Amino acid sequence: MTPSQPPPPERLRPLTWPIWLAWVLVAALVPVFSTIAATAIEKPVLPNAYPRALIMAGLLALSAFATLAPPVMQGLVLRRVMPKLGIWLWLFCILLSGIAWFVLVLGRGDHGAGALIEAGLQAQFELQRAALMPRLAGTLNASHILGLPWGPFLLWTVATGALTALVPAWALGWASGRQRTALLFFAAAIAAACASGIVEQIYNMTAGHLPPNPWALNGQSWTQRFQALALRAGAGAVWGAVTAIAVVLMTRRQGAASAPNGWRFATHRPAGLALLLTAPLLIALLAPFAGYLAGPRGLIAGAPELRKALSLAPSQDRSQTLPVNKSPDDVGRP
Repeated sequence: MTPSQPPPPERLRPLTWPIWLAWVLVAALVPVFSTIAATAIEKPVLPNAYPRALIMAGLLALSAFATLAPPVMQGLVLRRVMPKLGIWLWLFCILLSGIAWFVLVLGRGDHGAGALIEAGLQAQFELQRAALMPRLAGTLNASHILGLPWGPFLLWTVATGALTALVPAWALGWASGRQRTALLFFAAAIAAACASGIVEQIYNMTAGHLPPNPWALNGQSWTQRFQALALRAGAGAVWGAVTAIAVVLMTRRQGAASAPNGWRFATHRPAGLALLLTAPLLIALLAPFAGYLAGPRGLIAGAPELRKALSLAPSQDRSQTLPVNKSPDDVGRP
């Protein structure tokens, strides 16, 4: 009687609802932690501050923790789906992508790859400037938003998304043991970058009114900071929900007995598939309410702006102007 050989190790497990929620939560925390890191790095410290060395060391430690914590949390969640994926390998891949992005930022204004960052900032500026006049006039709605120049911004998002997703997609493909998995993760990351980028820009147009370039929150009130963090967390959660779609569809045939029936995605049913596909949209619509609650205006004053932005009906310009044949002193006279 020959001894039975142990079964081969499982390289890919199904994505259940608890893991999906953990992944979306971690994705929402990524822009929050990056904002904290940028705020700590750009925090001004006076020369006569005491103890200045201790304050600088604390800010450096906070920025380092905020930079390293999100990849570690992502690795812990991904190991529930891909047990062979090492946390240190994932951390190395994310840091390598971050270094590539940092090199591009340092090369801003130069020819070649450094011009990519300048083109992206210019595309965001043109997009926000095109939405400025309708927003000031109170006529910005969904029809105006759809007519904005999204093309250059999306092209820049695809380019930067492909650059930062190349190494992590390779790591996920190697851990899953499938040749086509890397391409699937690569395409999912680019699609998620486009979706979250669109959501973030719409937030800046309608809810946040924040400048598109600065990422740090120094010099702002606490209500404005909480509002910015809530809106950026919503964009990050949209990124996580979009990338999870590819993992769910890829693992839908994995061991049915490895997870309880109530925890698995029912993608074989129309309702379960519709819930999976509409989850990013639901998250994108719920995030502004958290931003309004944390913002300086509150939900009562801020909710009408969200309703106007979602309306497809053409809005009328309610801005008050004076007739050309009257001066300001003539207003109110018969």
